[in-house]
Amino acid sequence: METATPESAKALIYRTVVFCSMTSMLLGYDVGIMAGALPNMVEDLQLSTTEEEVIAGSLNIVAGLCAVLAGYTADKLGRKKALGIACIVFALGAGVMTAATNFAILFIGRIITGVGVGFGY
Repeated sequence: METATPESAKALIYRTVVFCSMTSMLLGYDVGIMAGALPNMVEDLQLSTTEEEVIAGSLNIVAGLCAVLAGYTADKLGRKKALGIACIVFALGAGVMTAATNFAILFIGRIITGVGVGFGY
């Protein structure tokens, strides 16, 4: 087994901090973007009040449920891999939301993004 040098240990710490920070930043970014974009989505996609509420709240509900499983996943895959997968899933969900042309696709994107956010914790 190789002994870590102080420089490699420091680099590992920085990479880990960046990955951990990204999950929180992505959630905050999503909340901020949705606050500004939701009125336009309601108009463009002709969402009902109920659909608007589902879109606004679904990410948080799914993230909360997936956060329960995040510890188990991190134990099995390792924390770095689990965080990397969470960021990829978040980006995938954002792509689906960007391509959404109706409520169903937008909802699927929010669910996927919620999984990414949840597994980031």
